[in-house]
Amino acid sequence: MPAYLDVPTGMVRTVLGDIPPGELGITLAHEHLLLTRYRWRREAGLPLPGVGDDPRSRAPISLETSAWVRRYGKHIDEPNLTDEAVAIRE
Repeated sequence: MPAYLDVPTGMVRTVLGDIPPGELGITLAHEHLLLTRYRWRREAGLPLPGVGDDPRSRAPISLETSAWVRRYGKHIDEPNLTDEAVAIRE
């Protein structure tokens, strides 16, 4: 199991290490740099929700396909942020 998924029950993972929720204090809303929402469905062999039959739903997201992805939100990679190099550039 990757280290980022191995959080002990009843603890909160912070940049300074795992702490009890009562010690968390004030937090700010933010976006995680790396995120995979459909990984468990892929590993279980389950269909991915919202992905249609249109070939653009599985083609790489690009300038040519981005308007379609934004309009329909049915792209296999749309809910995933998994490329560290891309996250750093963005």
